[in-house]
Amino acid sequence: MAINCLGQANGKAAKPNQRSVRNSLSDSISLIGWQEVYDSLPILRIVEISDTQFFAYKNAYHSQVILDSSRIVWGDSTFSIRTSKALLEYFNAPVYDRSGSHDCDFFYQGYHPQLDLYFLSSYWHGEFTLGSNLWIDARRNIGVCHLPHSDGCFPAPVFSPSNQYLAIYDEDVFDDGGCFLGVVRIRKDRRGIHFEEYASTSTDPVQELVWINEHAFAMRVKQNMGYNQKKGLNDYQDLYWKAALPGWEESKDRPSQ
Repeated sequence: MAINCLGQANGKAAKPNQRSVRNSLSDSISLIGWQEVYDSLPILRIVEISDTQFFAYKNAYHSQVILDSSRIVWGDSTFSIRTSKALLEYFNAPVYDRSGSHDCDFFYQGYHPQLDLYFLSSYWHGEFTLGSNLWIDARRNIGVCHLPHSDGCFPAPVFSPSNQYLAIYDEDVFDDGGCFLGVVRIRKDRRGIHFEEYASTSTDPVQELVWINEHAFAMRVKQNMGYNQKKGLNDYQDLYWKAALPGWEESKDRPSQ
């Protein structure tokens, strides 16, 4: 597993490259998403559905993550996130600092209003460009990193309608046709929210994912059909799949309201 700008993969990660006066998270970044943990948990069962079913689910689903840039303080080459205890400043990914003053840039992926969570992806500059993802709990001023299952980062997580679960998909761009699909359970108590690995599988690259209800979701995936001699490149087709959480495989597939 590669080392990236969120720190070493040793159970606790170092604090990321933040540099404002009030710039620190309250604790080390917690790491989740270990492959060996997922391997010990149930495998998601996937069945094929029609494109008509998928788009009905997509039209009924309302994303919990919004791209609200007004919550971000933008600078010339940085952006800042305000939490309950700090103002966290990060180097903005489109700006590459060739002076060597920093080796990690960040993208802002979105914000979850109900849970007060910010989502960032990061890239580490080196011989190879490596990525990872950081979730910031603004209420508690703590960070969570879901370990990547490829050398890059992945899109912001997709939350179930009642925020009991989230799904992530991580395509390995160096392994054509490979994609990790994981579900994380969200627990809430007086101390705040907590994340724990719940189930996973391997799929064709996921292009879109929407939740059907609290215990099932649908996907549009890209399947490699092989090399086309006439075109001189691979052919792909869209497939549509549904996955139910363990123990809920026979639940109704009616879109949640």
